[in-house]
Amino acid sequence: MSTKPVTVALLRPDSTRREAVALCEKFAETAETACVLPTWVADVLESGLEVATVIGWPHGAANTQALGIEAAMATADGATELIFFPNLSALKSGAELLVADAVQTVVDAAAPTDSEVTLWLPWEQLKPLERQSLARLAVECGASALLLPVDDEESAKALREFLPDEIGMMIACTSDAPAAAYAHRLWRDWDGKS
Repeated sequence: MSTKPVTVALLRPDSTRREAVALCEKFAETAETACVLPTWVADVLESGLEVATVIGWPHGAANTQALGIEAAMATADGATELIFFPNLSALKSGAELLVADAVQTVVDAAAPTDSEVTLWLPWEQLKPLERQSLARLAVECGASALLLPVDDEESAKALREFLPDEIGMMIACTSDAPAAAYAHRLWRDWDGKS
């Protein structure tokens, strides 16, 4: 068992309700949070795990109002954490204000239920300045954490050095990976089969 909290995720587009419930049963003793598709949030609330879901999955390209509605619905269904996927197209187009508005909208939608917002940071798709820009926007808009979806010690170290201490960092790695030293939580994908 990891000494750091673990979030297990089942985000396959064809994952079923049965698999979402099985995720919670399988990891009830070893995980703190289960991340499932928004459709299944209410169905796994009784699992004993905190429930997270994704907003803007998988590309963040929905308009800002739709993202806000999606976030509000997810928290109304019981999600205590929203993993937000930012609009990469807007970021790469230099539309930083559009990205900031979307992040702020999701954070604001989560606020009435005190749900946390964790911003997915697509490390490999971003240039260094874009990474810093997105991390800065997350901090300025009130996100509680960033999720680094790569198990790379250098990337984790670079991001941790850039972030203020009060911003958490979730990393997709095992507890014995060098990158885990920089994480406050670990992220693990589950395929629904093993």
